[in-house]
Amino acid sequence: MRSAEERKEIAAAAFARLSNADTVTQEMLETALGAEIGPNMNKNYGSLILRHGLWDEAMNIAMQSEDKVAFRASWSLENAYELNKAAFVPYAGRLFADFVATENGSVQRTYSKMIYDITHRRLAVMGDPTAEAVAAKAFDLLLDPAVRVAAKVWCMEILLDLCPRIDWVAENLREAVEAVMQ
Repeated sequence: MRSAEERKEIAAAAFARLSNADTVTQEMLETALGAEIGPNMNKNYGSLILRHGLWDEAMNIAMQSEDKVAFRASWSLENAYELNKAAFVPYAGRLFADFVATENGSVQRTYSKMIYDITHRRLAVMGDPTAEAVAAKAFDLLLDPAVRVAAKVWCMEILLDLCPRIDWVAENLREAVEAVMQ
């Protein structure tokens, strides 16, 4: 088993290879995210995603990779988003669709947090069919006992914001929250 110091060195070397590359591919990013991870991994890879415009690549990894790597990709993506929200806005539609499609609990938490922030700040607007699909997924996650609390909280926030737009959300949210609280 590697020592903590060895793991940090491996993580630093993997990140250094990417940082010094002229171009970074999805495969390179996925390999690095699957390696040992050191301090500030999410911030370092978030900066890398932003610098190289790897939004789609990070989202592909979050949807297609093993759970650990998918989580790291989504967490890094969230950090890239926090560094430059405007740069991410063109990818908001993909985020909404991927949120509806993903079954990875860690990705669900990260994506629900991002969706809430994007919609609450009105950085992007969901069309009616997308809003309905996001609301249905958020309700499913909210009522699923296996879903972690953090994801449920962000889903409640999304649903609260969607109440004025979608009648069935407004009609059912209070009952759903009460059910979760029991």
